[in-house]
Amino acid sequence: MKGLDAHTNKTLTAIFCDDQVFHRHLAANLMCPLCDAEPETIEHCLLLCPLVSQDDHCDFGADFETIVSFLLWNIWKARCNLVFNKAAFDPVQTASTAFRLAQEFLLIPQNLYKSLASPISNPDGVVQHWINPKLGMIKINTDAAWNKDSAECGLAAVAQNSLGKIVGGMHNYGSAISVMAADALAIKLGLSLASSLSLSSFQSESDSLVLISTLSNPLSTVDWTADR
Repeated sequence: MKGLDAHTNKTLTAIFCDDQVFHRHLAANLMCPLCDAEPETIEHCLLLCPLVSQDDHCDFGADFETIVSFLLWNIWKARCNLVFNKAAFDPVQTASTAFRLAQEFLLIPQNLYKSLASPISNPDGVVQHWINPKLGMIKINTDAAWNKDSAECGLAAVAQNSLGKIVGGMHNYGSAISVMAADALAIKLGLSLASSLSLSSFQSESDSLVLISTLSNPLSTVDWTADR
């Protein structure tokens, strides 16, 4: 699609709309599930559908690529919610959610985002997704799995040294009001792990950029609850 970077365009080609599924003989209908008027291609689903085009009357400003990326992703999520959960498609709500998430993303300090999101390659060109801590330092990685329907979550924390050797770990179950709250509980579990290992200093790493930004910025206004 014109106006979007190569990475975004490459991502869009991986989306399987009904048009592609139909031609692979995996679906009986190739029509758009939103308007039921034209075949559902990627362009139609995200841009040309009459219901989707109601989201387009916006001023993106200097953050065009970021906002459009979030808008396209939320259109796709709303489309899937309609197809699989029979939920009504609300263009205004979809656009509002996309703009809110984009603004939260743009609040993340640029240096923090680059350090966490940019892949690092070794001399052989192999991408490293986990970066070893410095010699003598322990890194604790935390993560959570959250079930929206039951609000239950599974938590895990793993401590590794500079050689990548696991020196400790913990897991737990709990409840949380959101996926970010679950990630916060996982970080709390990581602190318990650090205490059990008697660590005076350590690195903590999570895959929730918004949560890390919230914890790092005392002026943050993101609303989340770590426990209940």
